[in-house]
Amino acid sequence: MSDNESPRRIFAVVIVVSLICSLLVAGATILLREKQQRNKQLERKRNVLVAAGIATPKMSETEIEAGFARVRPVIVDFTTGKVDTSVDAARYDMQRAAKDPDTSIAIDPAKDTALLHRMPRHGIVYVLAGEKGTEKLILPISGLGLWSTIYGYISLQNDGKTVSGLTFYQHGETPGLGGEIDNPAWRRQWQGKIALGAAGEPVLQVMRGKVLAGSAGSEHQVDGVSGATITSRAVGNMVNFWLGEAAYGKFIPLVLREGAP
Repeated sequence: MSDNESPRRIFAVVIVVSLICSLLVAGATILLREKQQRNKQLERKRNVLVAAGIATPKMSETEIEAGFARVRPVIVDFTTGKVDTSVDAARYDMQRAAKDPDTSIAIDPAKDTALLHRMPRHGIVYVLAGEKGTEKLILPISGLGLWSTIYGYISLQNDGKTVSGLTFYQHGETPGLGGEIDNPAWRRQWQGKIALGAAGEPVLQVMRGKVLAGSAGSEHQVDGVSGATITSRAVGNMVNFWLGEAAYGKFIPLVLREGAP
């Protein structure tokens, strides 16, 4: 065996190659981390604007940033319904907060219609400004569907009760069935529906079948997704949970009474 083929030399070459590969992987991770974070923030902004009805999935980065310049994120304390300026809205992640015992709270099972078990102590509200003040409120929502936790946004007009838009950005529902909650035609049904009753209670219903136009209560009702009763019901339950007293229900009346923070 030549010196070039000695076990010691082979071992040394393997170590050197491994170190070089490790450095390359670590360098790529560091270089890509900022870009990945940037893309994640851009996608969040796009989804907020889609829910508000002022963006499309194909908008450019420049258009998204321009649209989001009208949006102000606000942190809400769910226990009081008031704005909490001690939390950095630009960095706050509701999904992460919900999974951390230090930043989340258990949900009363009797009120847990979204079947989440725990929720973050704080929520984020995206306030869309118009020429005459607050134009819309965009609220993150989530809840357990048939196969997955569904995440999305719902937007309300400045009366605090009329739905302006609805979108979902993460779920694992069955394509062609529960996955039809992504269908723009189905989501458009929500526009103009009245989400809250006279006492401020959530009253939206996703029906099993079609809503009869002009029937009693139709202003609160949306067609169910054909063949996806469980997913349809889950969407209705999650929307009502987040608009209810356990979540944004305390904040919305404050906005109506005192104006946007």
